[in-house]
Amino acid sequence: MDKTAWRILIIDDSPDDRAEVQWALLNGSQRRYHFQEAETGLDGIRALQPPGSDPAPPHPQKDKWCI
Repeated sequence: MDKTAWRILIIDDSPDDRAEVQWALLNGSQRRYHFQEAETGLDGIRALQPPGSDPAPPHPQKDKWCI
């Protein structure tokens, strides 16, 4: 089996739900994981971006993020 750890980003506003997702992936699995967590979608996008970069430009027709 490949011993490379899979990088998993879990985005959920509930710490209990994030923990449950981790447990579900780890339970009975021999795969290695590196978990990262975010409470919001925007925080999740920021976690994937290089430091200091803008995660997404504003949508031109709305005052919201375009993802």
